[in-house]
Amino acid sequence: MKENEENLKLLSSSYFYARDLKNGIKILVKAEKISDDPELSYRLGTYAFDSENYKLAISSFDIAKERGWNKIPGRIELIKGISFFELDDVEQARSNLILAANFDDTKDTAEGWLSYIDQF
Repeated sequence: MKENEENLKLLSSSYFYARDLKNGIKILVKAEKISDDPELSYRLGTYAFDSENYKLAISSFDIAKERGWNKIPGRIELIKGISFFELDDVEQARSNLILAANFDDTKDTAEGWLSYIDQF
């Protein structure tokens, strides 16, 4: 199989449909390196987050943002905030959640997380 963006996306989808997140993520990492598609990076970040690979999630969301992903304003900041919290980086978590709280779609969830963090 030729390793181009389209083939790698299809292969990763096959792994995800088979519930093989580990291999699906590995293929998306390869695809992200040869692609400039912000949706691909966002998708990788989402799967990495779901697999509790928070460092990869953060880096993929950063790439998605750099490439212009903004379908749901505040979503990247929200998920990065939760990821940083899971990595015990409370200051980065707080910073991202404060940003997410500025958007209608993520305001309530971000404020809930900020309240939770303030309890510690």
